[in-house]
Amino acid sequence: VRRALGTPDFAVLEGPPCSGKTTAICELILQALRLGRRVLLCASTHVAVDNVLERLMDPRNPRRDEVLPVRVGDARNVSDRAQAWQFERLRDTKRRELRAWLRGVAARTAPQQALLDALERPNCDAIDRIILDSANLVCGTTVGILQHPDIREHRDELAFDLLLADEA
Repeated sequence: VRRALGTPDFAVLEGPPCSGKTTAICELILQALRLGRRVLLCASTHVAVDNVLERLMDPRNPRRDEVLPVRVGDARNVSDRAQAWQFERLRDTKRRELRAWLRGVAARTAPQQALLDALERPNCDAIDRIILDSANLVCGTTVGILQHPDIREHRDELAFDLLLADEA
């Protein structure tokens, strides 16, 4: 982990099954996040991606609150335990929660009303931007990650400090 964080180029971790590679990947992600880095995690299989995400977000992980993940990819391919962070589901959940909260405010301020009005429009992407811009871990398969809205639209400001390619 120390070597991977310290390299200016790339590092390779290899080992037989059950030798701790996924544990090292999780620790590498957590250490990178602590350094303020933004991580893109890709793997060739959904199982590999979701395995790392599930470990990081496990309620027993005392450092899980340091991770703001987004799981990119078709929801049908995402594991049940990783569904909560699947982008479209996360977006819809947060939009619903924010709308419900704003509707419950008795005397909404003008900005609160403007936000509620925006959230009521079906094409509002305010929540999308908040989620995508604040995520410090974005993960998906090497093909599925292409569905990330910013990658799909070739946005120039897309920036990751660390790319992890699991099962390369």
